[in-house]
Amino acid sequence: MTTVPRVLTIQDMSSIGRCALTVMIPIISAMRCQAVPLATAVLSNHLEYPHYEFVDLSAHMRDFMNCWDKNEIDFHAIVSGFLASPEQ
Repeated sequence: MTTVPRVLTIQDMSSIGRCALTVMIPIISAMRCQAVPLATAVLSNHLEYPHYEFVDLSAHMRDFMNCWDKNEIDFHAIVSGFLASPEQ
């Protein structure tokens, strides 16, 4: 059985703007890998706009990682992007 490489991508999800998870997921998939997103924040648009809304997901990230540990899910690679806070 062939194992599909699993890539964890840790970054924000910006609703407007070609960046972050909206770009990384298809790139990782095109490389014949499974993209596993771990969102650091959800933004209305990327930060180059003068106004934006922002939800920090720091409080939930550890729970996701703990669940993956319990399910013995591991990753072949990790890609990081925007981190919303020092805790991340």
